[in-house]
Amino acid sequence: MSADVSPRKSSGLSAKRGRRRVAELWPTMAATLRRGTRAGCATVASRKARPLLSMIGIPLAVMASLFSQPWCLPALVVCAWWWAPRDHGGEWVVAVGRGLLGAEWAFCGVGALVSFPRERVLVEVCWVLLGILLALWAKVATS
Repeated sequence: MSADVSPRKSSGLSAKRGRRRVAELWPTMAATLRRGTRAGCATVASRKARPLLSMIGIPLAVMASLFSQPWCLPALVVCAWWWAPRDHGGEWVVAVGRGLLGAEWAFCGVGALVSFPRERVLVEVCWVLLGILLALWAKVATS
């Protein structure tokens, strides 16, 4: 039981018609792309700065993300960029950097507690003093 399947002979009309349709779509696609680009630029330009959320919420979220779900970090970077004030243009980097510094501070505290379990009070005092020094350094640097 073999079926006699003969290849279809193509006249080439459908290929020409397809190329013509694509050629007709280029101007429409270009116009859609221009409209989308303009709308995206207008949305980015009109975004509202939320400095408290950017400078406090994002660092805390970065710290929590690095401890539990590091794959969330790119989304937090985008949020920091979106909500950061636009005075100098690099405030979002500062917000993410503060989160990374805070996570490193927490990792150091955990590592010190694991390394020196018998000197818990000394480790806690040093860890808290390091946090206070970082806060004072940030206060001096921003004033």
